[in-house]
Amino acid sequence: MSSCTPIIVEHACNNSLYYVVGAAGGSRIPTASVQAIWHVLDHGMTAADALAAPRFHDQLVPSVAAFEYSFDNTTVLGLREREHNVTWMAPGLSAVQAVRVKANGMFEAASEPRQKNSAGLTV
Repeated sequence: MSSCTPIIVEHACNNSLYYVVGAAGGSRIPTASVQAIWHVLDHGMTAADALAAPRFHDQLVPSVAAFEYSFDNTTVLGLREREHNVTWMAPGLSAVQAVRVKANGMFEAASEPRQKNSAGLTV
């Protein structure tokens, strides 16, 4: 079984390409990919900043919400107060790659900053 989740985001007004995200990392692929999109669409981050942002992962089995050590403690404490099973994890459990088309038509490539052998480049 694969968790392959490539995501293509288009502009709603003209269906032109805006953002493409793909990842590796087993069951963490969907959560890492969606967070990379969420940061760009809702927080206005660049692709590189979105990939560098701290991540969390949650799934049904085991019922644990795992947060990277650099994640916002306020969020984690709020979940603990609501009796969620929360733990911390080392970064680098998924590897995300992304390409965004900027307003001027130029491409912005970003690669997983948690991996030392990963890079994004546009020419």
